[in-house]
Amino acid sequence: MAPKNRSARSAEEAADPSFEVTPDTLQQLMASGNTELVGALQKALGKMVGSSSGYIESLPEAVQRRIEYLGDIDEQRSDLEAEFDAKVKQLEEEYSEKYAPLDKELRDIVNGVTEAPGVVTEEGADNVPKGIPDFWMIALRNEPHLETLITERDVEVLSYLTDIHEESLSEEEEEESFTLVFKFAENPFFKNETLSKTYFMGDDEDLVIRDIKATPIEWKSASKNVTVKVLKKKMRPGQKGTPPTKQTPTESFFNWFTPPPIPENEEEIEEEELEGLQAAMEDDYEVAEIIREKIIDHPYLWFTGEALQDDESSEEDYDSEDDGATPPGETDDESPSDDEDDSEDDDSEGEGEEETKRSKSTGKTGPKAGAVDSQAQPQECRQQ
Repeated sequence: MAPKNRSARSAEEAADPSFEVTPDTLQQLMASGNTELVGALQKALGKMVGSSSGYIESLPEAVQRRIEYLGDIDEQRSDLEAEFDAKVKQLEEEYSEKYAPLDKELRDIVNGVTEAPGVVTEEGADNVPKGIPDFWMIALRNEPHLETLITERDVEVLSYLTDIHEESLSEEEEEESFTLVFKFAENPFFKNETLSKTYFMGDDEDLVIRDIKATPIEWKSASKNVTVKVLKKKMRPGQKGTPPTKQTPTESFFNWFTPPPIPENEEEIEEEELEGLQAAMEDDYEVAEIIREKIIDHPYLWFTGEALQDDESSEEDYDSEDDGATPPGETDDESPSDDEDDSEDDDSEGEGEEETKRSKSTGKTGPKAGAVDSQAQPQECRQQ
């Protein structure tokens, strides 16, 4: 029998299903410096993704026809899902029109444009302000996560906030993208009347963020910029004039209006840097979602603190369901001894002292804004 030629053997080897290129093999090839061969292999392996393994084709014809019919069922379900999405979108548009006059009335009353029914203010009553002062600032601070981002300097700026709302992008391909708009009264801090932030979302089912754009804040002076701390340098003996200053970044809610830069080509940055960028984007988007889903839709509940109480009640209910109860007639063998109880009390006292120190350092000694307990009133009540 004549030996097979080289091309015939190569074809048989290429068709051999047992032929595999493992990650170790690829690493060895890369270490050898043969980048062209590695690139060719990666390209060939990429084409194999999603290709049939041959299992279905090996099944009896009757089984194959059943599987084919399952595909028809799946298509029908996909059609229903598309119909559902279309109806949901239609409902959202319908109810957005119904929400609009209510949202406008709320904002007009907050800003003193109109008066709430039944409220009569005597003429010349200078001690009665228009609308509801600090409404949006208090609503933001009463949300637990946002409260951690808002500093005392931010509070002064946010007291000029007159509205927060969401706008959709007009382009059809930007259906999932959105813009958050913050309106401010004239203030001594920055020149902007509005600050906006737009999230450009991808078409992926997981709503990947393609890009984030925000309004640059035009601070009126360095001393009014709450995102930096101005430090004066010491002057030399005999030196005259204005002391030189140095600006250092500081924590502020308004840093959120400087979104993390998203590179055009993620392959050009290191993996560790990419992970840090992804974490920063997730944190950034979390703030947007809180404002979008909580504050904008129900600002009244966050201003009064009722929404915070509902959240805490839900957490308590969830915790109580997780807690295991000791069945009647049984004792807990793992209950701590008296000595252990004493040590736990000592630890709790230490934690209390530490918490007091933290409260003094942050200037906050009372409960969170808007939270109601037996010894404190909501923040909006304390300010009136």
